[in-house]
Amino acid sequence: MIEPLTVPGALLERVNHGGSFASVAHNAGLEALLRKRYGRDGLCLKLFPKLKGMDPEALEWGGIPVRECSRVQNLFALHNLAPLVIGLALVNGLHLAQVTEWACDHGGAPDLPLLHSLITRTHIRCTKQQKDRDEFDFDYDANWCGGWMVDWCGTYFADPPAYELDLLARLDDAGHKYGDFTEEICSMRVLRVRMELANWLGHWSLLRHLEEIGE
Repeated sequence: MIEPLTVPGALLERVNHGGSFASVAHNAGLEALLRKRYGRDGLCLKLFPKLKGMDPEALEWGGIPVRECSRVQNLFALHNLAPLVIGLALVNGLHLAQVTEWACDHGGAPDLPLLHSLITRTHIRCTKQQKDRDEFDFDYDANWCGGWMVDWCGTYFADPPAYELDLLARLDDAGHKYGDFTEEICSMRVLRVRMELANWLGHWSLLRHLEEIGE
């Protein structure tokens, strides 16, 4: 669900352009407004161009709907490889925006082996609108803030049925105690997969709730 969000124009000053298509707004006033609305600290807006009458659900980012790119981003956010998208908002009736974690305060180094492993297991592809092939710009420094990749333009699930079957199988496996896993570890494994399932289904309010349980 894309929620309407009213933001005073003075709070929408961009701190950077966030790429060729999106720009990021972040300041103390905006963070306070988003904290009051979404109940958590450290949020910003990634704003897309004015819709000019377009259905926000139809807006594409690198040739892929923004909602799909956001689902991919959240999958990696659950593994601490990207900022979490809290939701999608229609800002002042003009801009589609991701309500997302502010990445520039995030340190650390990227876990590239984990990143590559997730891409392979979940059948993620990245098609740049101006390119003829699938690619990820891992080597482009501007795509990273610490250990988080921040540009998910053009990313999508290339084989949704295979990913969904894998997800359901892992949910079933995580619900069983085996090996040396304690009950606490098993319950956390179930919680993580349930968060991934909530993201897959687009239930981001449930995802936020499950994330709070795990903190």
